[in-house]
Amino acid sequence: MLGYVPSPMQDELLYSVLARTALQNALGSPKHCMEAFFGSPNIIPSIDLPGGLDIYRERLGQFSPFSDCVDILNRCTLYPYFRPFLPFERHLRCMEIFRYGRGGGLKTLMGTVANGFGAASALRFCNHCIQEDFEVSGTLYWHRSHNLPAVRSCLVHGVNLSEYGDHLVSGARQALVLPPFLSGNKTSIADNAKHSVLAHLSIDLLQANLSPIDTKLRTVVYRQALLAKGLCTRNNKIKLDALAIEVRRYYEDFSSFEHQDRLLSSQKEPLRWLRDVVDRSDRAMHPICHLFLIGFLFGSIDRFKQVLEQTTKSQELQVTDVPNADKSHHLLVDHPAIKDGSKSCRLAASESGLSITTVVERRRKLGIPVSERRKHLYPDVVNAINADLKSGEKIDVIAREHAVSICSVYRILRSNSDIATERLVLKTQQLKTRKRLEWMALIDSEGRNGLNAVRARGLDLFAWLYRNDQDWLKNENLRCQVVTRRGISRIDWLSRDFLFSKSVVTVVGEMRKEKKRRRISKTMILRHLGCEVLLHKFSDKLPRLRSALELHSETAFEYNKYRIERAIDELLTTYAFPAMWKIKRHAGIRNWSEALTSYAASYRASRCCLSH
Repeated sequence: MLGYVPSPMQDELLYSVLARTALQNALGSPKHCMEAFFGSPNIIPSIDLPGGLDIYRERLGQFSPFSDCVDILNRCTLYPYFRPFLPFERHLRCMEIFRYGRGGGLKTLMGTVANGFGAASALRFCNHCIQEDFEVSGTLYWHRSHNLPAVRSCLVHGVNLSEYGDHLVSGARQALVLPPFLSGNKTSIADNAKHSVLAHLSIDLLQANLSPIDTKLRTVVYRQALLAKGLCTRNNKIKLDALAIEVRRYYEDFSSFEHQDRLLSSQKEPLRWLRDVVDRSDRAMHPICHLFLIGFLFGSIDRFKQVLEQTTKSQELQVTDVPNADKSHHLLVDHPAIKDGSKSCRLAASESGLSITTVVERRRKLGIPVSERRKHLYPDVVNAINADLKSGEKIDVIAREHAVSICSVYRILRSNSDIATERLVLKTQQLKTRKRLEWMALIDSEGRNGLNAVRARGLDLFAWLYRNDQDWLKNENLRCQVVTRRGISRIDWLSRDFLFSKSVVTVVGEMRKEKKRRRISKTMILRHLGCEVLLHKFSDKLPRLRSALELHSETAFEYNKYRIERAIDELLTTYAFPAMWKIKRHAGIRNWSEALTSYAASYRASRCCLSH
């Protein structure tokens, strides 16, 4: 239990809160910090999108400054920047990772890896903001707004953001660091108006804390704005070529923007991502793409939000609470033809531009009678299918039992979001229970041989439980017997010592053949043999190797004698009797002792005598 947990500052990253908490509680090593915060020493803290937030809140206990997982996401992470443009199903899966996972696969699920804008998160800071934070609050912390993907300058002070990358070095990825306190001012940069618009949009989007926007509603809003600008026909056909030209002109071909090549795509179809943003609303496109379009169509996030609300009211959108969904709302557009019960579902779909399946689902939610298929989907059959779906039965089994198509079962499932959510939770729990039973069976059969024997029989099973059910796994592993290894050593140290000592002679011989070689030190010999760590750890078991190293390694004085010999031999090809200063310069030895000078003179004399 931590003794003190500081309250998060305005616009502070959770990574920064963790760093300040570790510092003020003197937690020590990074692994100790991760154990204190997340219950595991192997966690690597994420800067922008951390996982395991429910575990973190439980570890804080009564000192937690956050009300729930959503409160942490909204106040101390970058998820509000990505959330509005995620399909609702992906949002639910992301929430599961945020609550109980470790963050693995999160950015791939959100589409940030595939979108090509870079998924790595480097820490950035403004020197002026750091100094002001210290003067006002007496502490340093990382700002969320400085670490957004599209922000490279501080909008408050008009300077370039500095980048801190030491935490990305291998071996330091668990370290929790605070921004450095630098002195001096940075030169203000010329404000590029279009890039400034994108940075403002990014920060406004982060602070708006929008819920996931229904893909159908978002498409309607985009199309209405495009229609107002003359870039969409009355038949809802978008003029993509004209739209691409206008967007390129508005943002000046994204000049000086770091992702210019990615945005311009190809010469054959520039701004290919515009088609995906408008026409393929089910795809998880990067917020940068949406923000460029929103900036062009609406100018600000506030205006975009107002248009969303107006469109919701004008089209009589029905809002249905979805449990366990980040207190969000699932929005569906109701065309007047959908509410007209006198029209068939097929006719209503044709007039509204929606699929027949969507019309059927929406009418069922609104309680409008739908002509049932004779001998198939009577109300009692639908109720029975709903009951089977709620119990977690497989889709194909349900379809076979009730003599309906699999498509019909999926249609009924999609029309009831409560059952869909319960089914997801039930399937997750069933999977966890099945994995537990399999692991318990392995322990029953192999537990007497120790934990390593159990793991060897179920490596994939152990990995899944370690990621998703670690506390239960640790408690269950206590049932394994502790196996103590006794008896004859598995390593023949006598043979190994003899082999290494014999190899020293061979390795040194190969080294001495090199014309321009480095000093043959003990470390270099061991590195060539690949047993440097082995000798340090088991020095008493390798006496022959130690003796061979003493015999065949060179001291610094012996190596300098070799350099003198090599220098004199090379100079004799040009000079009959090279001067001492030339020998010293050619040998490249910095500090010449009397012994070295005397040896150089004697060796020169002997070589000159031989040559004459």
